[in-house]
Amino acid sequence: VGVISIIELNIHWGNIPATITAAANTYGLFLLIAMLGHGLVNVPRRCWRRAKREMNLKRYQFDVARYDANLFDSTEALKKTLKKVRKASEITPETDTYRKYIDIIITKCPPDEYNSVPYGEGNIELSYNKLALLHEKLMREAHSVKMYRSLFNHSVHQAIKTEDILNSKGAGQWKINWTLKPNREHFAAKLFDVIEYFWFCYIESRVNQLLCIATVILSITIVWSE
Repeated sequence: VGVISIIELNIHWGNIPATITAAANTYGLFLLIAMLGHGLVNVPRRCWRRAKREMNLKRYQFDVARYDANLFDSTEALKKTLKKVRKASEITPETDTYRKYIDIIITKCPPDEYNSVPYGEGNIELSYNKLALLHEKLMREAHSVKMYRSLFNHSVHQAIKTEDILNSKGAGQWKINWTLKPNREHFAAKLFDVIEYFWFCYIESRVNQLLCIATVILSITIVWSE
């Protein structure tokens, strides 16, 4: 591309080094803005946020409420679609040409949710296009339910974990009383509990703060070099 540009633009051979330098700087700025701009800010910010457990706990609690509402809406939408699928199955005999497509759609339904639907509802038009749209809607809503359920469970787990660390800090036991983890029972359990206590309660936050400072310096260096 560079050779073609030099030929097409009739650039003098003596100006080629300056042209290459300008093109390299332009490409570097484009790369910085388009690909690195988000990371240069987000990585230090994420390290700093991870060092603030109280703020993280509030964020996890907010995420729990948000994902719970999203999960409820997605589940209700999925139930309505499953009722349409069951309605289509009820009105379609085994000899119908569309029966094989409905059977394929039924195999894509979540088994527990589909079995919990006692009867079908809704107006169903049996055509290839309508069944294709129903299949697409089912797959999209089933994916949404799985996604929000996973995000909800992750946020709940992180909130409980953060709460356990904050409650154990300064309690005088040199041990974190985990809600979701069983207690250690091997011969070195006390040593591991003490190491875990100091890491989560004191050391990890300092490490994240140092990483934040290091990534800020790195970001400034990258911007300055460009």
